Amino acid sequence: MDLEADSETPTDLTAGPAEPSATVTPPSDPTIGPVEPSATVTPPSEVLRSIRITPVIKTTPRQHTNNNNTLEEWTLNAVNVDAARTAIWNKFRDRLERRAIFDESANPPFTISDSDPAIEDIDSYLYFEKDSRKHCFGPKPGFSTVSNVILTNWSKSLTPVTLLMLKHGDAIRITAHFQQYDKTVLQPIITDRAGAPAEVLHTEIIAQLCEQHGSQYRAGLITWRLWANEILKLPVPQQANAIREPPPSQIIQLFDRIPAAAEERLQELRSTMNLAREVLGSCHANLEPIKLCAQDHMRRVKSFELVLAALQRAVDGLQGSLGPIEVGGGAAFNSIPNMPDIDHEYLLADS
Repeated sequence: MDLEADSETPTDLTAGPAEPSATVTPPSDPTIGPVEPSATVTPPSEVLRSIRITPVIKTTPRQHTNNNNTLEEWTLNAVNVDAARTAIWNKFRDRLERRAIFDESANPPFTISDSDPAIEDIDSYLYFEKDSRKHCFGPKPGFSTVSNVILTNWSKSLTPVTLLMLKHGDAIRITAHFQQYDKTVLQPIITDRAGAPAEVLHTEIIAQLCEQHGSQYRAGLITWRLWANEILKLPVPQQANAIREPPPSQIIQLFDRIPAAAEERLQELRSTMNLAREVLGSCHANLEPIKLCAQDHMRRVKSFELVLAALQRAVDGLQGSLGPIEVGGGAAFNSIPNMPDIDHEYLLADS
């Protein structure tokens, strides 16, 4: 049967079994091109892949890789690209700082982001290098996008994949940029001979902290100084926000909180309620002896009632015993005449 004889006439598949043919020619529909055999088969996305990762943290992309900035090798286990992105971000998020922002028209050109690094910014911080090619999770000029096929190929590789992390983001391209950013943003303006923040900065930060939080917290000067020292460790643009925030967890336990007017009123109410509870407790305590005494009187009354009942029964019994006794045959005895008392007549005679 010739399938190419008439491409517009449908083939009757119910006419009977077709003659066996060694080769079947596809339809010659011009809108349907020939299907080329695939050179590679796309693996299923939900297959667990184990990829060896060599993490390297840098301040600029061109910084040399050495033992100081290379971290311990890590194995990434993920079933797809999304899982790989999340696992990598959760693993190395704490090593990243707020992203540097570059504006050539500004003075100074470098500033720092107001928000902490988020997973949406992962391509600004992280990218892979494998076989002289660069890869990232999202579309980015000059980079290949990581796919499930690439993850599968990496899992089969005998050599680890290099994960490059830019500590301050990809806005800092060269060492000169980082030096300028470090000088204008990261480092304090005034330092002592050792490069630490000068005493005048400590005094200024302490004054601002006392003005901002003095009405809420109370502590000695050394505690305020410890708080100021923690703030001076932050980049300069972040210090103003840190001053407005409450004390950090490692410092707040050193402060005594000053109660506000509402808190003072609540404290007075608590004291009043505590006094009322003590009075009620005392009343309950004094009532116990009275209850015991009353219970003793009730027992005495009940006992007396029992005695009276017993006496009543005894009296009733005696009263019943004092009534006339009817003896059978009384009329017969009454009919017997009295006999003269001969034995005692002499007594009557003497009288």
